[in-house]
Amino acid sequence: MGLISTRFGGTVLQASLAFTGSFGAPLLGLFSMGVLFPFVNKYGALVGSVCGLIISGWLSIGSYLNGKQLVGLPTNISNCDVGTPGTTLLPTTVGTTQAPVVEPLDDWYSLSYVWFPIIGSAATTAGGFIVSLFTRGYREEVDEAFINPYFVRFYKFLSRSCNINLMRATPSNAVQPVDDAEAIEVSELSKQSNSPSRQGDDEPKPVDQSEDEVQPGEATDEPKPVDQSEDEVQPGETTDEPKPVDQSEDEVQPGEVTDEPKQSQPLLLEKLYETKMNAELLVVITLLCRTASSQLNWAVQRDDLSEYKLDSSVAGVRSDLECATLARPQHQAIKFDRERYTCRLYSCQLGTSGCRKCRNARNSTLPLLLVRQLDELGRTCWRTFQHRVDGSVDFYRNWTNYLTEFGQGEDRNYWMGLEAIHQLTRAGDRRVRWEMSDWNGTRYWWEDAHFAVQDASQGYRVSVGEPEVGRSNVATCSHTVGAYMNNAMFSTPDKDQDTWSSNCAVTYQGAWWYGSCHCFNPNGRYFTPPAAFYLSEPLWADGLTFSSPGIGYPLNHYYSMKTFECMSNLVPQALWSSLPGSRQGAGAFAKHQQTNNQFSPVDYVVLGVFLTASLAVGIVASFIGRRKGNADDGSAGSDEKEEFVMGGRKQQVIPVALSLLVSFNSAILILGGPAEIYFNGTMYVLSIFGEQIGCVLAALIFVPVFYQLRLTSSFEYLELRFKSRLVRLMGNFLFLISNVIYMGLALYAPATALQYVSNGAIPVEASIAVSGVICTFYTAWGGLKAVIWTDVFQSVVMTAGILAIIIRGLIDLGGIGNVWQISYKYGRIEFDNLDPRVRHTVWGLVVNGIAYSSTFGVSQASVQRYCSVKTMRQAQL
Repeated sequence: MGLISTRFGGTVLQASLAFTGSFGAPLLGLFSMGVLFPFVNKYGALVGSVCGLIISGWLSIGSYLNGKQLVGLPTNISNCDVGTPGTTLLPTTVGTTQAPVVEPLDDWYSLSYVWFPIIGSAATTAGGFIVSLFTRGYREEVDEAFINPYFVRFYKFLSRSCNINLMRATPSNAVQPVDDAEAIEVSELSKQSNSPSRQGDDEPKPVDQSEDEVQPGEATDEPKPVDQSEDEVQPGETTDEPKPVDQSEDEVQPGEVTDEPKQSQPLLLEKLYETKMNAELLVVITLLCRTASSQLNWAVQRDDLSEYKLDSSVAGVRSDLECATLARPQHQAIKFDRERYTCRLYSCQLGTSGCRKCRNARNSTLPLLLVRQLDELGRTCWRTFQHRVDGSVDFYRNWTNYLTEFGQGEDRNYWMGLEAIHQLTRAGDRRVRWEMSDWNGTRYWWEDAHFAVQDASQGYRVSVGEPEVGRSNVATCSHTVGAYMNNAMFSTPDKDQDTWSSNCAVTYQGAWWYGSCHCFNPNGRYFTPPAAFYLSEPLWADGLTFSSPGIGYPLNHYYSMKTFECMSNLVPQALWSSLPGSRQGAGAFAKHQQTNNQFSPVDYVVLGVFLTASLAVGIVASFIGRRKGNADDGSAGSDEKEEFVMGGRKQQVIPVALSLLVSFNSAILILGGPAEIYFNGTMYVLSIFGEQIGCVLAALIFVPVFYQLRLTSSFEYLELRFKSRLVRLMGNFLFLISNVIYMGLALYAPATALQYVSNGAIPVEASIAVSGVICTFYTAWGGLKAVIWTDVFQSVVMTAGILAIIIRGLIDLGGIGNVWQISYKYGRIEFDNLDPRVRHTVWGLVVNGIAYSSTFGVSQASVQRYCSVKTMRQAQL
């Protein structure tokens, strides 16, 4: 599940927030409706949950299938051997489909993943409100214990001051919590509610069935005998004695005036109606799904498949989504034929280096670059550092502009930045691929074995070799690549570093590593036909020119090309020759990595001790808890279920708080958080403010309700509040799916990191299996106490590890000041972006933090823990 989830785009952290939010958001909305809004009934709760699930699922899955890439920062791979710091820290996208240029829902699919939870919660609440409004005739009484006490006071204030009655409530002590395993009938819940005493009552006095009703205005001290056809108490009557009511009579609401007895719906009819409603809901859900699937183009259709060849065609495919699941690593594009129900799978004609998705490191499968996959992916994925497709971006710029990234992204007009190109090649020479096309559609390309750019102190001097035999379809100008471009420094109009007597950048309106000037000018002026066909004086060689005497026209300095692209391979040349077509390439990579990532026997011992200690702490804690419980209660079997599930409701605040911290800040945050900030800047830290607000709201809104009810499961509340087992099952479903995804990611992230640092000696599958077995064992053996104290131990280890990394990093980089300067230099420091389509924005992160942290109040993992402490004040803390 973790592997599948990370393929849906972005870092591990993004996958976690996007997909757990898609299912967790409706759950948050469901509980919010129950705790805050007494006028929402069970039908509103059910339909609202379905609406929230459809909207958030549509947004997250649709964003992936439509290939929308959020704006990110250029990658700095300084000090990395193969251009990647580790598989869990890189973006994780499949790259089997490609996005169209324009789609009607582009803005919708371009929303940042941080908005998914709040959109899902809002859709759930809105759907619940609307359905409850149309089914208000079926609104039932809600016990005050199920509503947040602050909102109870607010609704009573509205009723008294504004005559707005939004709450039909009974006293808060009317309903007792029931065991999680007990079936709760609607009629039984309704019978637990007691009517408020009428004003003027002194003391209950039994009367027989022959008693008459007291007439309006009459006062009496003794019952008046009447026959069995007695009437209801008339309006305005006062009496000293209450009248018992039978089971078929509704309770009289405070302030209610009635002339005739109000008949309640029989239990059998209510059950039948609820069953009918359940069936109708299933029909509605089915229709909504069919409507969505018929109107939405889930898979991405590529219009231009000229670079691809048909690899296979599969008949009987029913949807775009099913077609996408058929793609394999050797496929780079898909196309679904709706009329014939056929899925066509394409691969690149010139090898994967000839198709854009493989050239683009951000959109490729390179993040899954495990040892066993290097041979398949390492040699065929490239990183674009220069690209020209039209004249919409001016490349005649100064030195400062060329130091950093500019343009429209790697798939259009783009320049990576001199410093980023230097960092890309810093670990060693890379292979470089040059591609261009003329205005007739003819493509030209060649590859060089060696390409590297030095740092700023050397003027970003380039070293480049001659084209390799068999890796080119053009003959090259004798001064173009080798002797011409090799060892040249980069020149711009305001910084002349070429070897010519004049400034090549000014003369030919560009910027490049010029030896002479006119043979090679990829960043020159962009010309369109007819001017592009022949650049006469004074425009001679000003365009995207490339001279090749072996071919002649159009490869000369009078012809301006239509497109030009420069790409660097992501594997150092030193490893390239070590990677044959067999699996020996994996061994070469592992051997290379052993120089820096040696997992010694001591490391294995430490890992084993840690796993054993985690298991031992859980078992010991459970033994101590059972012994203490037996000593306190005097019996071995005293309330064992309460002790196992809730820890006897006598746990301490600090251990429970640390357990909550570890549960919601797993390896996903430790590995994904730094990666998210590294790839996308410091905006992400603003989510801290939203998370603090969310925790406070959870403590004030959800904790008072759940703790006072003494629940063991948050889903008990749903059945008690809405008087429907179907609502409870809906909550169970949302929580189950959300946590399956979350736990998959929480296990997958550290397993991948462990495989990387162990040079592949510890496979991902083995790590996940061992971790899962150990956690399951001590949880099943020791219950909640074992979980809490194991989390305490793990929190100490995690904190120590984080501090060690921070201290070592500050020492290596020369202090916090230097760290800040480097981050600022590469554009990582940012706090003021407000565009909701950008990955991180101020309001998006704050709102996301509020929604994410609010789930602490409703998640079963949280409810079980904070209900295990001694007092409600401790639970809120």
